[in-house]
Amino acid sequence: MVAVPKSLKPRRRVGKVLLRAARCGPAPRSALTLLEVLLALAIMTAVAAFALPMIDGMLVNRRLVRGAEVVRVHMMNARLEAMRSGRTHLMRCPVAGTEITTYVFRDLSDLTEAADQLGSGTALLQGGQPMAAPLPTGSTEPPRAVELPEGITIGECRVESTTRSMIIENQTMELSTPEDNGQPIMFYPDGTTSNAAVTVRQGQQGEAGRIVVVLRGLTGEATVGEELP
Repeated sequence: MVAVPKSLKPRRRVGKVLLRAARCGPAPRSALTLLEVLLALAIMTAVAAFALPMIDGMLVNRRLVRGAEVVRVHMMNARLEAMRSGRTHLMRCPVAGTEITTYVFRDLSDLTEAADQLGSGTALLQGGQPMAAPLPTGSTEPPRAVELPEGITIGECRVESTTRSMIIENQTMELSTPEDNGQPIMFYPDGTTSNAAVTVRQGQQGEAGRIVVVLRGLTGEATVGEELP
């Protein structure tokens, strides 16, 4: 037999190593390359530049809706407080202002309306004696102010005047300030109110949108309208 040189014998160990390497594939990398990092940053910057204006517009619209809701809730609270206390409440919404102010007006007619709601008004008409002292006219309570959301102002406040509202307005001239550049909204103890429409806006000229809050005098119901351009 011819002896085979050791150099020509198959190296089984080397073959096994090569086979294992072929099965496992290339060794995984432990880090990203600089080019991959720069590409990912560029994609993230492009997505952010596209999404930020949309998010900002959604936030602006949300603030505008919240400002209109603040006006509506404050109207309903003033009406309920007028009915509960038996006193006329006045609400002022100055144009370009950022807050709503409510005053309490006490008049002799409010005592009669409040007493009638309690059932004692009929007794007075039949010759009974009043059980309470007359209320003084004017207001001795400090006004209550509510701030609108940031960036929201009053664009317009339209109030329908009546004989009843003009009498009260003339008696409360001392309650007004130089910033009160419009008619007050009246909330009476019998549950009725002034017919009014308050516009809230985003921006100085309402360029970012506006919403009108309508107050119906007969029912005292306040509703928020749709957003207007």
